[in-house]
Amino acid sequence: MDTAIKKIALIVPRYGELAAGRVPDTAYRLAHKLKAFYSVTVLTSTAKDYDSWESYYEEGECEDDGITVIRFNSTQTRNIEKFEKHDAFRTKLGPLGGLFDKKLMLEQGPVVRGLAAFVRDHLEEFDRFVYLTYRYFPTAAVYSYTAGKSVIIPLTSGSSDENYLKREIYKNLLKSAERIIYTDNPEKEMIESAINPPYPKASIGVTGFEIPSYAVDPEKRAELVAEFREKYGIKEDYILYTGQVSKERGCDDMFECFGRFREKVPDSKLKLCVIGKTDADIALPADIGAYYPGFVSEKERIAAIAGARFIWITADSEADLKVFIMGLMLGVPGFVDQDCRRIFEEGIRSEAAYYYVYDVECIDKLKDMEAISGREYARMSVSGRFYAEDHYGWDAVLTRMRNTIES
Repeated sequence: MDTAIKKIALIVPRYGELAAGRVPDTAYRLAHKLKAFYSVTVLTSTAKDYDSWESYYEEGECEDDGITVIRFNSTQTRNIEKFEKHDAFRTKLGPLGGLFDKKLMLEQGPVVRGLAAFVRDHLEEFDRFVYLTYRYFPTAAVYSYTAGKSVIIPLTSGSSDENYLKREIYKNLLKSAERIIYTDNPEKEMIESAINPPYPKASIGVTGFEIPSYAVDPEKRAELVAEFREKYGIKEDYILYTGQVSKERGCDDMFECFGRFREKVPDSKLKLCVIGKTDADIALPADIGAYYPGFVSEKERIAAIAGARFIWITADSEADLKVFIMGLMLGVPGFVDQDCRRIFEEGIRSEAAYYYVYDVECIDKLKDMEAISGREYARMSVSGRFYAEDHYGWDAVLTRMRNTIES
């Protein structure tokens, strides 16, 4: 490791507490974690939203809790609907569409030419430039200036078929990277299959998780669980679903599956607990042995996770991964739909989950889960805890990240 690395710049399309979304959220967390080890400067646009890149924050430099943030105006706005139509047309063209890639990259934005000029003029002031995401202007148009000093955190969409990785402009960018920090193994495998060897220096792990301070102590955690159970009248073991309750997230299949399980095993003591906001397009069945606390506070949600027998995962978003990993950290195994590719693979690695194919294995797996021995459940619980801490605990994530940044 190069211990002379002292000052880093994080380059990201949007940044700030009000800039919602995976990329700005990740950047915000990383900046506040990495400031313990480096002098951190964030270079970003003045935009809060990505649909138009219109200015929201003031251009210029400010301080945010010990982090220097320098924002630059985009020289053009974006019509998101128009861009998506052009982008879809480009995808249909396949390799023939390469002539449009630079134009589309500019149309995608945010075209922060002031940021590009700042990097070009201040190269010697920073030891590393860390780019968050690979396909927006601040990375695609600026990366070449910082050869030898760069780290890319791709933050792909999570789709197994990421169209941008088929485009030469982005394949060449990633192939030229000196250091890459991947979100997870599936992302690493996907990018490496797109760019071919030799591969850059790399590590895995961008986002860390931690049990909230109020739930770290086992006795206090047990009190939270008892309060949650008492408030909602829950006495039995339960499988927990937490998140938006909607057909889009597979909740109708979940209800149907659990209902059929209860019909097959009418004397089952296992219940379903569903927390989260319910969409108007889905009904909450009253006769399947389920509890519906609805939307709850974050503290109650953590209590619900800690008190669950299993965590039911029906979708594959970042929020679902967080629920799964938090469950593992609290010793609660998962019950994962195999269509949730990323979480399914994490379940296999952690050896702390049951898996099912909807309408094929769901009922049999629920029977197995209810009948699991105390010894086997304890093994899964311990295995999940170790895996979550080793791969997603902030200490482990930051150690791997620093090794890559300082390589």
